[in-house]
Amino acid sequence: MISHYGYYKDRKAFIAILAALMTTIGALTVVFMMPEQEKNMLMEFAAVIIVNLTVSMVIALLLIPALIDEFPINSVSSSRSRKRARNIVKFNNIYEQYILFGRRHRWVFVVMVVLGFGLPLHTLPSKYQKEENRFQRIYNKTIGSNLYQNKIKKYAEPVLGGSLRLFQKKAGLGGGFYRDPARPELGIHASMPDGCTIAQLNEIVKFMENYLSQFPQIEMFYTNIYSYSNASIRVKFLKEVENTGFPLMLKSEVISKAIDFGGANWRVSGIDDQYFNNNVGSMGGGSNRIELTGYNYDLLYGYGLNSAEALLQNQRVKEPYVTGSMGWGRGGGRNEYFIDFDKERMAQLNINPGDVYGALNRKLSSSGGASVMLDEQEYIQTEVVSDEKHTFDIWNLKNEYLDIGARKVKFSELGKIDMRKSGNDIYKRNRQYILSVAYEFIGSYELSRRVMEREVERLNNEVLPVGFKAGQQRWGWDIPAKQGVLLLLIVIAVIYFICAILFESLTQPLSIILLIPFSFIGLFLTFSISGFRFDQGGFAALIMLSGISVNAGIYLLNQFNLFNAERKLSQNIEKLYIKAYNHKIIPILLTIVSTVLGLIPFLTDGVNEVFWFSFAVGTMGGLLFSLAGIVLFLPVLSGRKL
Repeated sequence: MISHYGYYKDRKAFIAILAALMTTIGALTVVFMMPEQEKNMLMEFAAVIIVNLTVSMVIALLLIPALIDEFPINSVSSSRSRKRARNIVKFNNIYEQYILFGRRHRWVFVVMVVLGFGLPLHTLPSKYQKEENRFQRIYNKTIGSNLYQNKIKKYAEPVLGGSLRLFQKKAGLGGGFYRDPARPELGIHASMPDGCTIAQLNEIVKFMENYLSQFPQIEMFYTNIYSYSNASIRVKFLKEVENTGFPLMLKSEVISKAIDFGGANWRVSGIDDQYFNNNVGSMGGGSNRIELTGYNYDLLYGYGLNSAEALLQNQRVKEPYVTGSMGWGRGGGRNEYFIDFDKERMAQLNINPGDVYGALNRKLSSSGGASVMLDEQEYIQTEVVSDEKHTFDIWNLKNEYLDIGARKVKFSELGKIDMRKSGNDIYKRNRQYILSVAYEFIGSYELSRRVMEREVERLNNEVLPVGFKAGQQRWGWDIPAKQGVLLLLIVIAVIYFICAILFESLTQPLSIILLIPFSFIGLFLTFSISGFRFDQGGFAALIMLSGISVNAGIYLLNQFNLFNAERKLSQNIEKLYIKAYNHKIIPILLTIVSTVLGLIPFLTDGVNEVFWFSFAVGTMGGLLFSLAGIVLFLPVLSGRKL
């Protein structure tokens, strides 16, 4: 507004400023459509930005013109020297030739934009296991063919993947992008198997505490022991060593001690994105979980067993089970041995479950009881105890013969015995019971995600009745891909309609929307080249860039439309665009540079600063790269009449 009002002495630019602010506000409103956890994180941020933009709109309309009238500034054209004017004319001639060349070879620029952003070939499945429709059959014959997978894929993905592939590969978004905005902490968790006591776990935890106490760089550590299966140690460091290599060194040493000290399950996390877990036995934590909700606990548990059986058909799925646990080390119940009889085989042998239990009872339980008289006045109670009571275990049960009736039979002929969870803790949310189907998956994150999505879809469409629902249990930030695409489409739609109203055109807004991928390319390259962590601040930067990256294009095309409305028939369209460019490029550059400079203070706290560092880095990179879209691509990719 300062540049326009100082030169033209009118408020015609206000409509463009209003549209630019509305696009930014529209982009920020998608925060209120996000899942509850993400919305709570970004709601205050979005509200503050929206309020500030609204206030700035009033200032641009009323205060700025009043200040310029009170304190006049010289016209830009009056201060130009002849030498500068000649340079501008030379640039205009070169720029006009560039625009004409670009518009004749527009397809080249379109390909450059597509390849620069990237095609998500790296996210496609290798092959559809079941060809249920025509698309899947064509897919398996093309992308799923051995020719593509073995020979073409390794070249196609790097060439066509663009900045998107680099970003996903180096920023590592597979497990979500949430970071806890707190001082760095080292988390050490310990648990004991079933049958152990709190006292035994306490002795093991003391061993780790004694080891930690020898390091003066530790400010403090505090320990909680909730049960024999859940103990935690939280380690905080002195501020002067938080940003040094000591926390990572200590984490490595703690992991080494955990490996050396047996008898307990250890989990070490914090400081960086890596964690250690030596709980490789049966019934582990279940790194993949499907969440089931419903109003009837018994029915919900039955549907959970149905899902576990279906998942077990996949050879990559290991040890699926139903649990009420809501997190690592919380609840989860105990393990129990469950006997599954082969009823058909037992019928053939004429053996019933009572006969088997009787044979096991003779080996494991005390039986009988009688009073034996030692003398005329003293009696002693006796009982019969098997000499195998304390030695007969699962291995013996599976491999030795049992005396059942008049025959000796191996238990493995009659059924099988396995361990499973029992005694789940009961959780409720919004008056609905919550259960989780937990399992381990052998394979990549993408393959694991697809298996889980298929099972969730099967449960919701084929198994669960009304009132029950299945979904993916998410830890931290992990917005589903479909929902992320939907939010982005909403942002694009809002920007398109606002620009269509401003320009009174259905084609000009398309060239404005093309500036959004340019800013995203800048953000992708910034994080992939620098290696900085992409967290919730980076996600906020994506939302902000969706709105502010188009502002420069709006100002530029609005000025072109004002010139075009007053042009003579003999005037060249390209020259009019260059005239609008000359009038607006300096204010645009000043706006972008001032925004970048204003974000620099957020970089002073370093990469460990949660949210604001990645927000500043992403916004700065996206804005600077959007200049290439404004200068080089906007006039080329605009419509025939701009």
